[in-house]
Amino acid sequence: WAHWGYKAKIFYLERGLALDLFKDRFSIIPVKDYPLLVSLTEAFFYNCLGRFDESLVKLVFMFFYLSLLAYFYSLTKDIFGRYISALFTFFLATVPLVAEFGVGYYLGYADLVFTYFNFVSVTSLWLWILQKKKEFFYISSLFVGFALWTKLEGLVLFAANLICLVTAKFFFQKDKRAFLKIILNYAFFPVLVAISWYYTVFSSRASSVHFSAQSLPFSFGLIINRFLKLSNRFFQESLTFSRWNIFWVLLIMLPLIYFKRITNKNNAPVLLNLILQLFLYTVVIIIDIDFNTVLFNSLSRLMMHLIPLVILVILNNVFENKTAILARENKSKK
Repeated sequence: WAHWGYKAKIFYLERGLALDLFKDRFSIIPVKDYPLLVSLTEAFFYNCLGRFDESLVKLVFMFFYLSLLAYFYSLTKDIFGRYISALFTFFLATVPLVAEFGVGYYLGYADLVFTYFNFVSVTSLWLWILQKKKEFFYISSLFVGFALWTKLEGLVLFAANLICLVTAKFFFQKDKRAFLKIILNYAFFPVLVAISWYYTVFSSRASSVHFSAQSLPFSFGLIINRFLKLSNRFFQESLTFSRWNIFWVLLIMLPLIYFKRITNKNNAPVLLNLILQLFLYTVVIIIDIDFNTVLFNSLSRLMMHLIPLVILVILNNVFENKTAILARENKSKK
């Protein structure tokens, strides 16, 4: 929490971004390349409050926790009905690690904020693919930008969403120029956010060293070794019911129980995005210069970013839903 809270205090005292402090390699700002949305939000809260209050500022994170639950309920209510939606919203709210970040020990970390942006972006893209309503398209793009401005993991979300978008449109969009326009429109805001921040980071030499050409695991044996360690750690974490209840286990079992539903094209965009994010996180962790630290300190937080999507995928495959009806209604309008 200190990374984001400390920057927020500096921004509040400086009455601005104080970017000069990022250019000084020996300045007191920790982890200078962390994006600033959370810190700026906290600084804005301090400014509205007129003083520092580390207890009250955590209301910001409770707001995002409640927003995640409200959005999950609103989305799933229209698809699965009120009672199933309420039940699984409760399940999401009481996933131990989600609750810890929302109202517990980890309150104040940026991870829950990122989880909210991630979930809204992926599901909005899914709804746009099914219903072709422009507002979902732009909401998805906007929230990718917010995610990029929240955590470095936003790059993984952006890549996964772009691949899903290309997969969904390339085979069905006859007009290639229109296809290119869709991609450019979607990427405009996220790219703008990424360029503005990462230019600042690299031009000021403020980036943290996660990857080095000399440290990349070019050895095939080393890559396999890291992959096996990561897989083992992932399955151990998935079986830790005290963190996740049984949701990761259910996800792993889905192909065995509901193979026909899991391949349903109306559910596919969400599942594809989840698989892509897991794959991209796997690549990023394997090539990280500090593999062991990431493996034991960050894996659970990365899995937490995806838990709302995991629950939605389970819902899509266990319960009858209206996504096919939504798709058919859109097709009939054409």
